[in-house]
Amino acid sequence: MMDIEKKIVIVIGNGFDLDIGWNTTYKAFMESMDFWPFHKEAHGLGAWLNIQAHYDNWYDLEKMLRTYACLIQDRSLLFDVETDKSHFAILKYRIGDYLQTESTRAIRRTSMACSLLHWLAKNRNVKIYSFNYTNLQNILDSLKIEENIPCEYIHGSLASQTQILGIDDHAEVREGYHFLLKTFQPSYRSHNMLDDMRDAYCVIFYGLCMGEIDYPYFKLFFQERCSEELYKEKRNKKYICFFTKDENSVIDIKRNLLSMNDGKLMQMFCYNKMAFFTTEGKIWSQEYLELDHYFYNLNLNLSMV
Repeated sequence: MMDIEKKIVIVIGNGFDLDIGWNTTYKAFMESMDFWPFHKEAHGLGAWLNIQAHYDNWYDLEKMLRTYACLIQDRSLLFDVETDKSHFAILKYRIGDYLQTESTRAIRRTSMACSLLHWLAKNRNVKIYSFNYTNLQNILDSLKIEENIPCEYIHGSLASQTQILGIDDHAEVREGYHFLLKTFQPSYRSHNMLDDMRDAYCVIFYGLCMGEIDYPYFKLFFQERCSEELYKEKRNKKYICFFTKDENSVIDIKRNLLSMNDGKLMQMFCYNKMAFFTTEGKIWSQEYLELDHYFYNLNLNLSMV
């Protein structure tokens, strides 16, 4: 669990890597001739994913896997467990190869993500939780940030070869197909993210859309931050901010929070110090006054906590 003195938690998703200049999307992976392994696959999971990649404009790989898991329930269709298991292992391996290559590219040092890391390095008691496979320490080294910023990888990492890909437990799968579930993979581990978010004075989300894949990890946290009873009891407004690509992304996040918190977005704004910042074409500087003001006040309050 986070040390009682720790006050800032940042949770990073794929948008963080995109902001520093690494094209780590499933779309880029699935369109790559060198890394996508199923261009000529004729049957099984690999062939099905290859077909779906041509029709799904979002290239949502985890959603594709969830759909396949539902198809497996149709007993009238034939599925070869061993073939599909082999394809899934190849898929994970090739994603690792692709991301390993992509993460050797130079980073965009003027990005908002890099500016945030420099800001975090100046503050004590910070904890990062990453949903990415890429190695955050390599980014810190590239930016010549010597301060230690602890990072825990929720879905494993390339560095430890523990990356976890799959679907959530709500998907019912046929006997023999539990290898598709994240929690059934050998490297899946418990973590203290929810406890640390509860204890933190400030929680920053960077590059997550809070959709059906992201939200379950944070459901209890957001529901508590919308609770009138808890607010009356503790009166502890928490800094909660989101960094996302553009205004359309802001709308998507707000819509997801509204939907998944039973329409209590207004309460979230009332009981916390909420903020949304867009990153596309932005540099964290004095010109970005709203962001500068938000973090100036945060620094001021942290010094008094």
